Amino acid sequence: MVEFVLAVVLLSIVFLLVKFIVAVPGGLGPVKLDVKLNATSTSRVCSHDLINLLRATDEESGLEYAQLLALDSDDFQSKAYDYFNDSFKRGYITQQDWKLIVTKDTTPIVTVGPLEEIPITKSCTQYVPSLTPGQYYVVKLGTEY
Repeated sequence: MVEFVLAVVLLSIVFLLVKFIVAVPGGLGPVKLDVKLNATSTSRVCSHDLINLLRATDEESGLEYAQLLALDSDDFQSKAYDYFNDSFKRGYITQQDWKLIVTKDTTPIVTVGPLEEIPITKSCTQYVPSLTPGQYYVVKLGTEY
């Protein structure tokens, strides 16, 4: 019994020493992450796919889709629609599962996917600033599964 108590005390001391060494400035301190989830209904997969969509580069212009949107490009609607339909295919039923909505001043400018009647259970939202001061686009990606 004494050996067990001694082993627990020694392991506790070693654990505290390691914790102290990691916490010392200049050492291997903890990494600070600034990750915020906007809502409990947010899906991490959804957020990942939305960021990938906005960071994807248009082959023709060489700009990211978020840049095309911020520049108020007229081509954004058709290019985003084509990219979305090509990139989110998972068999022949994919377009029944995903929905993309882009709004500016609460006016939808892009809607992709047939989920108009079905409430989206998991969704994620990203705001893209416009070149017009005080205006921004709201890009919402949602899925039913």
